[in-house]
Amino acid sequence: MTTTPDPEKKTIEPDIFIERKEDLLVSTPKLSVFKTAITFWRVSLIGILVSFGAIFDCFALIVPNNVVGNPGFIQQFGTVRGPTGEIVALNPSTLSNWNLVTSLGTFIGLGIGNMVSDRFGRKIAFYATTLTLIVSVVLSLTANNGTAWGARGAFAGISQGLLQCSLIPYLGEIAPPRVRGAFLSGYSFFWNLGTLVGGIALYITTESDPLDYKRVFYAQFVFLGVFAAGLVVAPESPWWLTRHGHKDKAIRALERLYGHVSFYDVELEYQTILTTIEAERSQSSLNAQSSDWRMYLDCFKGTNRRRTFVACVPILTQAFSGVVLFFGYTVYFFQQAGYAQPFQANLIFAGVCLLGIVASFFVLDSIGRRPVLILGATICCACCWALGGLGFKEDNSGPGLVLVACIWVFFFSASISPMGYNYVAEIPTQRLRSKVAAIAFGLYAAINLVYAYIVPYMLSPLEWGWGLKTGESVAIDWHFGLTSQQVYSLALFAHWARLHLA
Repeated sequence: MTTTPDPEKKTIEPDIFIERKEDLLVSTPKLSVFKTAITFWRVSLIGILVSFGAIFDCFALIVPNNVVGNPGFIQQFGTVRGPTGEIVALNPSTLSNWNLVTSLGTFIGLGIGNMVSDRFGRKIAFYATTLTLIVSVVLSLTANNGTAWGARGAFAGISQGLLQCSLIPYLGEIAPPRVRGAFLSGYSFFWNLGTLVGGIALYITTESDPLDYKRVFYAQFVFLGVFAAGLVVAPESPWWLTRHGHKDKAIRALERLYGHVSFYDVELEYQTILTTIEAERSQSSLNAQSSDWRMYLDCFKGTNRRRTFVACVPILTQAFSGVVLFFGYTVYFFQQAGYAQPFQANLIFAGVCLLGIVASFFVLDSIGRRPVLILGATICCACCWALGGLGFKEDNSGPGLVLVACIWVFFFSASISPMGYNYVAEIPTQRLRSKVAAIAFGLYAAINLVYAYIVPYMLSPLEWGWGLKTGESVAIDWHFGLTSQQVYSLALFAHWARLHLA
């Protein structure tokens, strides 16, 4: 039976649609990564602006853990007194409790974040992230006791959960395919840029006025301004709008992101998104109105089970590679390892980390995700064993520790760090993307919760008394080194699953 097409309605027959789609996809891959980013300059700019949220979030999480080595902070929050009655140190149990509260906040943020992101949109989740981060900043500047500082950590953890469930899926949904890896590596870049800026601020503060630790946190307002500007210009995700039936808004969002590119067909792209979403729905017994808990169950059914597994392995590799020790307590770690200038070492560490992220821009889309992940996990594992070898030295091995730590952080930031975000954004189906992100980052937070709680006890001479051996002895090296080997094995198993469980 033939039908007369409606002249007012644009339709695309299946065979014509496939042919035009191939034409469009052939046009884009001919461009280099840099040329693609320049050609699609609007979406590139929006991606950069919203990624400033990662700097903002990093300041709220990493910098407070490093400021614990500042003399002014110790005077304000320390409880351990010396022979003459002066405050000389923080109680390690206090550090553990603060990190426990932060990790619990992350769980809350992940639980709230995926629900807000899926039901109300990625941008609403961005606004919620901004609100919790502002509360965290205010508490950073006003807290004068351990309880208030712990509340700061709770809001910082909530913000991290919200951001991970919204920003990473958003970047994966708006990025042109040719530069998706670079976009998602950009999240790691800006996160580590926050580490570098925080390291500079800590170093300057310690050298100029070590008692005024609050000066470090004022830089957050700069990042808040850039992130807020990004929220104003960024449209809602066209994928989210299409899934919720907002065709006109989805097309307007696509036009704002890509409409200036001459060979880009906005209507065709909308049809591609719609076709993909409908295909996902037809393959599942759940529809768009399914309850949240049933959608979580769907992550472990059929091919989604394999997708969820593969998406979780790289982010768990981060957790098992020693990230809490190196990033969570960088200054404190270098202090206990015997390095004379821990704030300087933290600055060097952050700079090398940023170089590794820049290197990842060039290798992810050229070499491939899996080889980079396996290579990075292997080298990070070797560095953990090398730190254990340094524990046999009788003299101060601080400089050697810094060298090995810099090698570790370069390969971590060039491989494992961006891989976690890439896999979470690229592997799951669009319908389950935020749910899989919540599962992956929830597992990551659970592992980090354990490490973040026990590492202060390992480092502090007031508790377990490992001291230098926390980073250098065979004991702690086995703890982190063996788990790195286990994750390396998981990466290999993920490759086997990819080949044999299809």
